[in-house]
Amino acid sequence: MKVISLFIIHSFIICSSLFSQVSLSRTDYIEKYQKLAIREMKRSGIPASITLAQGILESGNGNSRLAKEAKNHFGIKCHENWFGSVIYADDDLQDECFRSYNKVIKSYRDHSFFLTSRSRYDELFTLDPRDYKSWALGLQSSGYATNKEYALRLIKIIESERLFELDISPKNKKLKEARFGERLNITPNGKCYVIFQKGETIESFAADYGLSINRLLLFNDLTYSSEVKQGDKIYIEKKARSFTRKLRKVITHRLNSNEDAHFISQFYGIQMCQLYGLNNWPVGYQPKEGELVKLK
Repeated sequence: MKVISLFIIHSFIICSSLFSQVSLSRTDYIEKYQKLAIREMKRSGIPASITLAQGILESGNGNSRLAKEAKNHFGIKCHENWFGSVIYADDDLQDECFRSYNKVIKSYRDHSFFLTSRSRYDELFTLDPRDYKSWALGLQSSGYATNKEYALRLIKIIESERLFELDISPKNKKLKEARFGERLNITPNGKCYVIFQKGETIESFAADYGLSINRLLLFNDLTYSSEVKQGDKIYIEKKARSFTRKLRKVITHRLNSNEDAHFISQFYGIQMCQLYGLNNWPVGYQPKEGELVKLK
């Protein structure tokens, strides 16, 4: 019995060792981590396609030494503000310091924090979350990687694996499949709007797209007497509570001439009541030119 038991244990150790050495394919990686990328998109505003493509590229589908030994899927180096575990590996220089995690989920979360907490990436969060090409180019121009083809490689991965399909939340998929077609736009905080065209009225717009006038007015903080002009944003769903989900950061807008509270609400896709609450404005208050308006 002891001999059999030892044989089983020995076989188990060998099988476990062999299993741990099996390389993940790109398909395996996507299936394993796409839900994590979507979760981070909802938490931070970073498109899931971008996060997953970076994970694929930086970790070699999860097979690199950094990914296997340090659970570091994004090649994030230590930098001056890292006080956690580290691992050393060759990159641009020999024996560079990289961050090390005990779980892959912590690598994904740190990737979100890394992008949202550094001002050099701020411009990315003003982009339509479906615009993966601009996100990829923005990451490269902001200095995320030194490879001059970094953006093109990300875009190729996203398009070949159709990762852009992950960037529309289940709620917005219904809107995407509606009759808005190419007119549909999405703000960085994930809210859908359509640009008002010449010759349209609120009544004709509502009728054309099967929306009630009352709900359309409510979505846009408008009344029956409000004037809507060509080029205005018309939201087809409830606006957000704040501009983005960027972590631990206050987002502001300095008011220009000819702008008012409603302009800010429509431009950034924030509910008027929430905008007033964020800024502690009394009912009916209108911010003045040059005033700093909190968006989050």
